[in-house]
Order: sequence, then C-alpha cells, then structure tokens
Amino acid sequence: MLAKDYVSLRLQEYKDNEKISLEAMAKRFDFPKSSLHEYLKGRGNLRSDTIDLIVEKLGITVPEMFSEPSLGHRQTVYMLQAAKELGGLPAEQQQQGIQLFLG
Repeated sequence: MLAKDYVSLRLQEYKDNEKISLEAMAKRFDFPKSSLHEYLKGRGNLRSDTIDLIVEKLGITVPEMFSEPSLGHRQTVYMLQAAKELGGLPAEQQQQGIQLFLG
C-alpha cells in the first residue's frame, strides 16, 4: 500500500467511527474541505507536516498510521459498533438484530 492509501484508510476509519460529516471533520482537523476530501480518496500530495498533523488529530503514532490494521482489531470495532446500535433497540428487536448479525 502507498502512504496515501494508509492515510486514506485511517481518515476514513476516523470519519466512520465518529460518524461525522466531511465538513465537521474538516473543521476538527482545520483542513480545507476539498483537501480532506482528496486525502480521504487517497489523492493529493501529503507533506510531512500534514502527516504529522493528521497523526496528532487521530491520536495515533506514525508507525500506527502506516501499519496494516489487524483483522482482530477490525472485528472488535465492528462488534462494538453493532453492540452500540443494538443496545438502543427494544429487547425484541435486539434479539432479532443479534440473530441477523450472527447469521
């Protein structure tokens, strides 16, 4: 994977986990919306100071930015997201949701 791809992956994970719009994320990162859109798409020329800023805003290290996410980590993230979503449902719908999730 290219450096741009890793940055794109990390930014998309952040955006998905925070469930925020491109505009809200651009404000958090203090980036122009158009630049952030390019980074999310794996395009644009990333300078080292931009990478440093992204790492800081994501709360990760540079090695974490450019390492493959483990399958176990992804599964954990999905499980936590599912639990959060299912937790807000009435009990009967929770059971149906769990069956669908596990099915």
